[in-house]
Amino acid sequence: MCYVVYSLEDEAGISITTELKKIVPDVQLIAVEKDLIELKSSDMPPADLLIFASKHVGKLPSLTVHVSGNPGSEAPFGGAPHEVSKSAPLPMRVALETMKRLAPSGFQVTYEVTHHGPSDVSTPSFFAELGSGPDQWSVSGYARVVAEGIAEVLRRCGDWGQFKVVLGLGGPHYAPNITKRVLASDLAVGHIGQGSILEEDDAERAIEVTLQANPDTIAILLDWKGVNGETRRKIFEIAEKFRLAVLRA
Repeated sequence: MCYVVYSLEDEAGISITTELKKIVPDVQLIAVEKDLIELKSSDMPPADLLIFASKHVGKLPSLTVHVSGNPGSEAPFGGAPHEVSKSAPLPMRVALETMKRLAPSGFQVTYEVTHHGPSDVSTPSFFAELGSGPDQWSVSGYARVVAEGIAEVLRRCGDWGQFKVVLGLGGPHYAPNITKRVLASDLAVGHIGQGSILEEDDAERAIEVTLQANPDTIAILLDWKGVNGETRRKIFEIAEKFRLAVLRA
C-alpha cells in the first residue's frame, strides 16, 4: 500500500493533494495536523511506500525531491542527529523525471540533499515538494506538476524501472551535478549527503547511517568538485571498506 502524507498546516501540501485527487480519485491520503518534519515513524501506518507532499522554502521557484533525515551531527529542522529515514530511490526518480518533463518555465527541478525530519521512518519514503514561497504554493497549475509526479509513481505500483541505486555525496544543497548525472543515466539516487557534512570529524558515521537506509546501493555517486581533496580521499577509503565503486558526478 502506498500512502501520500500531507499537513493541514501546509498550503502547498493541500494544493498538491487537491490536484492529486483529480488525477487519482482513490489515492490513499493521510492528513496530519502538524508540520511534516515533526512526524515520527509511529505516526505512520504500515505501508510499502510513503510520499510526503510538501512545500519547499527557498529563493527560486522549485520542484524538488529528497529523502528525510539528518546524516550529520545537527538536526535543526526536526528529527535526530545521525539518523535518516529509509530511502526510496526508484520511485523518487520516477517522480523527479515526471516533474522535469512537465515543469513550468522558470522552475528548477532537482534533488535536494538529506536535510530535515522526520528521521526515523522505516518505510521507504521521500518528499515531493513545491517551492519556494506563497507565490507558488497555492497555484493549482504548479501543484498539478508535483501531483503528476506522485501520480506516476502510484500508477506504476512497484514497476518503477531498472535503475542502479547509488548514494549521493558532496555538493551544495540542491545537488545540481548529481541531479544532472542521474537523469542522464541508468542511476537512481536515494540519500544525498551534503559536502559540508562530509567535512565534519564524524563524516564516516554520516556515510554509514545513509548507507544503512539506502537499500541496494551499488556505488557512491560523488560530486567531485563539491568536496575538497582531503574529503575525496576519506570517501574513497570508506567506499573501499564497504566494497563500493565511486562514480563521478
